[in-house]
Amino acid sequence: MKIPAKLKEEIIDDSANKSNYQLDLINEYFEETLDDFNKLKKLLEIIKQINRCQKKDEIYNLTIKATKEIFNFNICTLYIIEKEQLVIKATSTCKTAVDFWDWSIETDMAGKAYKAGDVYLIDDLMKLSESKLFYNKYRSVINVPIGTIGVFQMISTEVNAFTEEDIEKAEVLFAYVSKVLQLIKSEEKIKYLHFHDSLTGLYNRAYFEDALHRLDTKRQLPLSILIGDVNGLKLANDAFGHQVGDNLLKKVAKTLKSTCRKEDIISRWGGDEFAIILPETDAKDASRVIKRINEAFNNIEEEIIKPDIALGVATKEDINEDIMEVLTEAENRMYRNKLNRSEDIKNKIISSLQRELWKKDYETKEHIESLEVLGLKIGKKLNLADDEIDKLLLFVRLHDIGKVTIDEEVLNKQGELSKQDRKVIERHPEAGYHIAKAIPDKAYIADLILAHHEWWDGSGYPLGIKGEAIPFLARVLAIIDAYDVMLRGRPYQPKVTKEKALIELKRCAGIQFDPKLVQVFIEMIND
Repeated sequence: MKIPAKLKEEIIDDSANKSNYQLDLINEYFEETLDDFNKLKKLLEIIKQINRCQKKDEIYNLTIKATKEIFNFNICTLYIIEKEQLVIKATSTCKTAVDFWDWSIETDMAGKAYKAGDVYLIDDLMKLSESKLFYNKYRSVINVPIGTIGVFQMISTEVNAFTEEDIEKAEVLFAYVSKVLQLIKSEEKIKYLHFHDSLTGLYNRAYFEDALHRLDTKRQLPLSILIGDVNGLKLANDAFGHQVGDNLLKKVAKTLKSTCRKEDIISRWGGDEFAIILPETDAKDASRVIKRINEAFNNIEEEIIKPDIALGVATKEDINEDIMEVLTEAENRMYRNKLNRSEDIKNKIISSLQRELWKKDYETKEHIESLEVLGLKIGKKLNLADDEIDKLLLFVRLHDIGKVTIDEEVLNKQGELSKQDRKVIERHPEAGYHIAKAIPDKAYIADLILAHHEWWDGSGYPLGIKGEAIPFLARVLAIIDAYDVMLRGRPYQPKVTKEKALIELKRCAGIQFDPKLVQVFIEMIND
């Protein structure tokens, strides 16, 4: 180790009266050197100990304990960043003793070190007018970033308490602490993802199956298993996009968590299925859980696709029962429940979509009712079979259902639409097609919904088909819809008289409308 030049000059000075003084200097130098060496040795030992830690709390506490042996301070505190705040994880004193600091990332000293990613040292706090001192006794403070995850702060009652060597040692120590904490965080994330569903945060199927076999013991009996299947997920995904479907699943998961106990194992079992293990729960109590879950879903405020779930439960009472058979029975009961409620569920979904459409669109419930009257009249005029008239009337009610996917501002925009807005509007037949397809007993009108804005000359949308390639009932609806809209008017178009509406239909025959059907419709109106 190199001897400092000034000390070397003092040692080689041969003045007789300096001999004792020289010995004292040499002794002091080597004592300091030995102390530095011991501190460096201790630093290495600490790093080795930290490397063996498996949990974050172990590292926090070990760091506090170890720094006492290396640095000179009165208080030290380890902060970790959580939700844009520096949160105390460990301290050398009681927590309340360091509560005088504001832990904001923007204003606090530790926060400044964190944001800058560099050591923030103050040699004398008394020089800072804005400092918030605890009994006005602390003078020096050093804040050392722990990588990108936190800050380590040391406070002393002495002025200039921290040296350049202290800074170097602190940077080495906390760079390593950061590395180990990041490694543990990564391992925890991998472990979490292995047993959790990344979308809902619930346990996944692998964890559920492991827990099911682990809890299949006499001590946990009676053991109930609850299986649930989300209603309307396919519709949400197909009509509104997977983001809406994902939000639906998250709301279902949140509702299930809010209605179950901490000891219950709640998991996302499959795409739209959830499974819950209820330890020490008999059939009667399991039924109460189902009732509580159903009430929670019923109390959710109305929305386009309201979260809803079909449930089934089965209970293992005897240790000799096969747990997998109990699981299968719960699943079968869920499917029976879903089948029994299917008509009610579909009607609720359709009613919800219609209400949403009437809320946001200028086309009112009265418009639909008027179309039903016109549809029934022209159906009879065309001598359609009863089932075709029923099909037409269902088509009338749902032809614009795809508009629920369009923003209200665009849907009711005054004046001429921009090209971008028109593209958005012109997507509604496809959205309506997907909605109908997602509801089994409405799927047979999906092609009609898709084609209801096609023009006779092929200039319509979305397919650009023309003439008799356009489904017959779609051609019928185009005429009665245009007629009723002209009589009622729109935000950007005033209403007209019956005579003017018929003239407009005749003018557009062969262009927008089937000319033969226009003639039949005019005759029907004039009769």
